[in-house]
Amino acid sequence: MNMSSSGDESDASSSSSSSSSSSSSSSSSSDLTQAKPVFIRKSKQNHVTSTPTGRAALLARLDHQSQQLEAPEHTPTSFDGVDDTDDVDPETEFDQWQARELARMQRDTKVLREQEADQMEQLKRSI
Repeated sequence: MNMSSSGDESDASSSSSSSSSSSSSSSSSSDLTQAKPVFIRKSKQNHVTSTPTGRAALLARLDHQSQQLEAPEHTPTSFDGVDDTDDVDPETEFDQWQARELARMQRDTKVLREQEADQMEQLKRSI
């Protein structure tokens, strides 16, 4: 009979560790999954956390639960639409636009000059 009770204990500890590892991997896909209940005899209940695997499983489970509680949830009231802050400071915005436009023009002319230089080099090689 001791053989079966020790077998039950090892089954309980292995299933609790596997349930904690499976719950951590499956909870990423669904937040509604629950841990699988494991039967532990009343005489053995205090000894589960004294074993290294039981303690590790318990710590992993508690850590996972605390992470779920701390995780920010997406609120449906938040608005991810267009930021309409135009005309706050029109002069500064216009100056910034001119600087961006100048940078674009310089970049485009540089690319055109490089392309023309490549074409001229290819023409010189072909002659």
